[in-house]
Amino acid sequence: MLVDADNVDFSVLKQAVEIAEKLGRLNIRRAYGNWTAAKSKDWPDELRRWSVQPVHQFPVANGKNAADISLVIDAMDIHHEGLATAYCIVSGDSDFTRLAVRLREAGHLVIGIGRPESPFAAACSSFVKIEALSQSRPPDTKKKKVLTPPPQQLDEPIPPSQPQLPDPTLVALEAAISAAPHIEGWATLAAVGTEFKTQGARSGSNKQPAKSLLKLIKQYPTHVELKTTKGKKGGTSQSVRLRSK
Repeated sequence: MLVDADNVDFSVLKQAVEIAEKLGRLNIRRAYGNWTAAKSKDWPDELRRWSVQPVHQFPVANGKNAADISLVIDAMDIHHEGLATAYCIVSGDSDFTRLAVRLREAGHLVIGIGRPESPFAAACSSFVKIEALSQSRPPDTKKKKVLTPPPQQLDEPIPPSQPQLPDPTLVALEAAISAAPHIEGWATLAAVGTEFKTQGARSGSNKQPAKSLLKLIKQYPTHVELKTTKGKKGGTSQSVRLRSK
């Protein structure tokens, strides 16, 4: 999990960690920012609480986001060293769109947490809206007189909206299809089954039996496309691919 702390609120961190942990072992946790800036004063406690490694980066010039560059460099180092098969990138802007595309081209799963109107959302394998995760800071009432309306005028409290978390099984299935060898854009069911089993062994999150893979794929018709091909000797073979978003 790589967090662009310059562009998200510290309150996002708790649920971002929870989302990433649902996808498998969260071995790498880093947050990038200028920790000497006034706006970063609330981050240290949250970073310690969730065991996230702070990566400090002074801005090298006004208007230049050096933390973004540092995050991208680390992401590519992790990729080339083979330390991860899935990435969770948390950011409030579109700066990491190309990074998400590049990681997906390499067969990695990319979970984005950010603003839905950003091109970054479309570049990710799955996406969670940042508005659903942020928690409002308590208002400063020290110098304000707060008037409490009579009980009969109070409205019923509105329950906080819950973020829609990615389906861990679907995430594992998409990762397996992406990683399997493709012929003219299609991966054989057998190859996907092998990758699906490997992904589950790595993350410990996939408990789906391999024998029910075909049944599982049919549960996600809007995400996965299935093709049956007749063989020359009368048999059939099945291939799959991810549907375009």
